Amino acid sequence: MTEPVYGRGRPPVFDAERQQAFLELVAAGTRIGEAAAKTRIARRTVNALARRDDQFAERLQAAKAQGRSARIPHGTPGGYDNWDCRCGPCTKASSAARARRGGRRRPDEEGEVIQWPEQPADSGESAHSFSLAKVS
Repeated sequence: MTEPVYGRGRPPVFDAERQQAFLELVAAGTRIGEAAAKTRIARRTVNALARRDDQFAERLQAAKAQGRSARIPHGTPGGYDNWDCRCGPCTKASSAARARRGGRRRPDEEGEVIQWPEQPADSGESAHSFSLAKVS
């Protein structure tokens, strides 16, 4: 005699083993859609489970925060400007890039300030003067 089968419907596809593999991928910096594809589940399955299971939702939020930190290019102006990272290396890189981009004064390699030459005084005429005939 065979063992009775309990329950109805399809067995769970997103079991604990796949959940763990999915969360590890997300924590490593893989985006959610890509991590879902690599574990061969649909993204909506992840969202549905997060709505139903509070513990999984908490673990997913923690993995997303850790993955976001892994994706940020630390020590670059883009980390500060595009990713809103305010760590020391990103802040320093963004400040240095802003100083290099321009303005009236910028620090040179030794830390001294270089004064940019003044712009010529405005003569009131544009660079391209146009002669317009009077219309009578």
